Amino acid sequence: MKESVPLESDGDIPQLEQGVKRLTEGSTSEGVRLLRMAVERADAGQDVALKGKSHYSLGVGLLAEAKFSEGVKELKKAQALTPEDDWAALITKAESWGSEAAHYDRQVALGKEQPAAPPEALASSTDVATPAKAVPATAAAAANAPPAAVVPNAETMP
Repeated sequence: MKESVPLESDGDIPQLEQGVKRLTEGSTSEGVRLLRMAVERADAGQDVALKGKSHYSLGVGLLAEAKFSEGVKELKKAQALTPEDDWAALITKAESWGSEAAHYDRQVALGKEQPAAPPEALASSTDVATPAKAVPATAAAAANAPPAAVVPNAETMP
């Protein structure tokens, strides 16, 4: 299962533009690194909308890296900063993906080769598609793979 997630960008902070671009190209670690810089720079300024865009984009990047709790935290910061942008549905989905991934990890840790229900965000018939590559859906690979459900979408960027 894949879900396209729109990203926010703004020309005022080059790291935000570059980070979003890297995410859409599949370079999630580099994208997240740049987006962390964008958040730091935005938070030092006065533009609340830009702060919200930066935290939102970082949250999406973290979800693409399967860092669910950190991603949800950033999405909630974005929602608090810009309540006119309704990201509640994405936050709810991300919390669910985090719970499913934690359950899956527990099953793998217990030595079950095939847990009863792999997380929806990580499961497919043979491969887990990530923004950067396809990863074999083995227990070890799936436990560390970015979710198939979060695919940054360049087409929806402003």
